[in-house]
Amino acid sequence: MSNLYILARAHYEISIHRGKVWGALLTVLLQFSLVSNSVAGPPLVTDDPGILDPGAWEVINAVAGEDRSAGNYIHTPLLDISLGLTSNTQLSVLLPYTIDKPEGGSSNTGLTYASLAYKWRISSTPKWEWALAANYTLPVSNQIIRANGPEDIRVLSLPVLVSRTMEDWTWNGQVGWNVGSDGDHFWDYGLAVSHPLGNSLQGMMEVFGVALPSFEQSTLNFQLGLDYEITPALHFLTSAGSRIRSESGSDNRLNYSYYFGLQWFH
Repeated sequence: MSNLYILARAHYEISIHRGKVWGALLTVLLQFSLVSNSVAGPPLVTDDPGILDPGAWEVINAVAGEDRSAGNYIHTPLLDISLGLTSNTQLSVLLPYTIDKPEGGSSNTGLTYASLAYKWRISSTPKWEWALAANYTLPVSNQIIRANGPEDIRVLSLPVLVSRTMEDWTWNGQVGWNVGSDGDHFWDYGLAVSHPLGNSLQGMMEVFGVALPSFEQSTLNFQLGLDYEITPALHFLTSAGSRIRSESGSDNRLNYSYYFGLQWFH
């Protein structure tokens, strides 16, 4: 997810470390992970190597947001669409409509960024799965983002994804290298675990973060999530989280984040 979700937020926080002011980029609270099953990815940030069947669709319509001292940032709707291409590849698109509510300022609304993702599963066994993914995030509107302004950034992400299944427990890990069009480079990383809580409910938790190339500056957040199966083709997803460690200024530190979504398979 992404998610785009962590890429944009990571890029924002890293730019704050370097003394830049991005203003509207905090509005981009998107998933950089665009996945095919419910044990990782939405409503979490950490992606998994799962792939949709060829010709199968996954559509998620969500509300996502976060609260910081600098303001509130909400995406509604947050549209996430994936299509299985082959038995080991899929394409995904993520598009948000954003409400940017800076503390002490006037609200802005509109389209912001889109994410295009391609995932290739390179290995799959009953216990292990591995995949490579490429995500490209780019502005799609000037409603909030100023053309050629400090928030007019493209980001290319190249994560490696791994999944390990142990009885009813599934672990997912991700490490990605990210390149911004402004010359910034950074890592993203995450570790998630899921376990059934009944016949129709899945519990999830994760830690995830970002760091500059040498890891001299980094952030680390956590989330708890639930996946409720209404029917095999329709799921309700939700998560909430906060920070573990942040080196940003106090106005930019994460207070809490949340996610609510309906996931449909066809």
